[in-house]
Amino acid sequence: ITLSVCVCVCVSGSVYEMSGSEVCLSTGDLVKVISTELLKVSCEDVNTKETFDLPLSYKGSFELLSESLPYSTVEEIVTMVRTGTDEDRSFCFVSCVDVFYDGLVVRSGEPLTFVSVEERGGRRTAHCIMDGEQEQVSLHIPLSCHGEFYECLDEQSYSLSQLLASPHLCSRRVRMCDRQGQSQGALLLCPVYEIQAIMHCHFWHITDLHWDPQYKMSSDPKSVCPSSGSQAVHNAGRWGDYLCDSPWDLIISSIYTMRHILPDPDFILWTGDDTPHVPNEQLGEEAVLQIIANVTHILQEVFPDTKVYSAMGNHDFHPKSQLPAEENSGYLRTAELWGRWLDSSSIDTFRKGAYYTERLLNKSGQRVIVLNTNLYYNQNKLTMDLPDPADQFKWLEQELTSAAASKEKVYIIGHVPPGFFEKKRHTSWFTRHFNERYIEIVRKHHPVIAGQFFGHQHTDSFHMFYDSSGSPISTMFLAPGITPWKTTLPGVENGANNPGIRVFEYDRTTLLVKDMVTYYLNLTHANLAGPRWEKEYRLTESFRVPDASARSMHGVLRQIETDDCALQRYYRFNTATRPVARTTCVRSARWTSPGTRAASSQRASLSSL
Repeated sequence: ITLSVCVCVCVSGSVYEMSGSEVCLSTGDLVKVISTELLKVSCEDVNTKETFDLPLSYKGSFELLSESLPYSTVEEIVTMVRTGTDEDRSFCFVSCVDVFYDGLVVRSGEPLTFVSVEERGGRRTAHCIMDGEQEQVSLHIPLSCHGEFYECLDEQSYSLSQLLASPHLCSRRVRMCDRQGQSQGALLLCPVYEIQAIMHCHFWHITDLHWDPQYKMSSDPKSVCPSSGSQAVHNAGRWGDYLCDSPWDLIISSIYTMRHILPDPDFILWTGDDTPHVPNEQLGEEAVLQIIANVTHILQEVFPDTKVYSAMGNHDFHPKSQLPAEENSGYLRTAELWGRWLDSSSIDTFRKGAYYTERLLNKSGQRVIVLNTNLYYNQNKLTMDLPDPADQFKWLEQELTSAAASKEKVYIIGHVPPGFFEKKRHTSWFTRHFNERYIEIVRKHHPVIAGQFFGHQHTDSFHMFYDSSGSPISTMFLAPGITPWKTTLPGVENGANNPGIRVFEYDRTTLLVKDMVTYYLNLTHANLAGPRWEKEYRLTESFRVPDASARSMHGVLRQIETDDCALQRYYRFNTATRPVARTTCVRSARWTSPGTRAASSQRASLSSL
């Protein structure tokens, strides 16, 4: 069947598989068919290769033609000749050679009438009828029997609608019964349909690369990486260590793996933090900008035609976490590095406060809002006492109000998330009044917010937002970091993680997040045998939800709260399946901070035994 996709953007490519209401294109894109309409029936003369179209109102009839080449087994002829909706119809066939089975012989040329496939003595057989001298003989021929089988000519005639109703009949060679028809030779019919469909589209989300340019494999455990601080790093490998930030080889491996898994994403979300966890005096503005430039360059080199929506992290500035609420050289120079991805209006607001908005894929109806939430970080001493740093909240409300008026859907991305850190009770990232303001904005404008995507924590988690009645209204997805670095936050056990990257599936029209697939690198195994990135889990499969909507993610949260198996899965995925000495987790009391239920922080908190 040739399909013409009319209600979704589709790269050119033939259809190679159709199952139920889903079609898989040769490009690998999965299309869910909503409705179909038959446009025409194209006919090709098998001998002359000439083609012509039949009107859908054609009243003539057709007869099936036998195939010119023999079938080699009973199973092959039974499978190929039985027809779609008429699977139980009988047909006649012969073998040009004797067929031997179970001490019996079916002589060549003896007509056999197929009746059905039956299980006999633990094997599948073809129940056939053979005309004997005095009476019919019932045979059960094993499907595995070999011969040279031909279908006998079928005297039954078929209308065009009957042929089109059966995929198998439609694929057979036919001849027009009307001798005055346009062709007297063997024909192949090709119905052409127009379909309305939804294509499952994809984008990448990467975060917290934290490249440590000084990482090296050294026999001196104190000289492997500055990002380990005072901790000794023993047996460091080429691909990194859990006490260190990412070596360049790990950065390269992750980005090239993205291209291998999904070479043509719609876009990439990159939510910041590119420099190592080292004291400010070991970096400086030039060093920070050079690291951002190197990561930017490799992304542009590997994905030259892909739009990247990038947000600054608290480590993408010098001094770290002290991002100001006004124009400065760091913002100006970062805007220059990302100028290839920014339009002129985006550059204007980026220079002011490192935030901006762009139409998603330059299409009307969808928008990405990139925030500088480092302005709200509780470690930012420059902004903690300001009511609205860089007027970003005011601008955000204006953009969301405008999106609602234009009937647009919006993705919001940033680095530092609101809410709490699941690995340490009562540890929040935003200064309190900023956290409350952000929650208020999401509550007010949630109908246009289709998803939120953040990083910073290095862990795989999510935050839920609720309205005043307790109904789920929005989800913030927190992606695992690429750096394996073990956090030095006091009181956090098992604070390292395997490197992780994530693909989201979404609906281009509504921006509904349909699913997400997370990939990880087992760092220990990589250092022993080379990098092998593996699929860790698919959200809808692991937590048995239909999609990644706010309602479905609330369902995931309920599973984590009530089902020990779901809790263990979350605990494992939280560190990108990093093996730890003690993997049993227990539930602690829910967060009790004000506004917890409204924000996404209300969930099971995890601690290790």
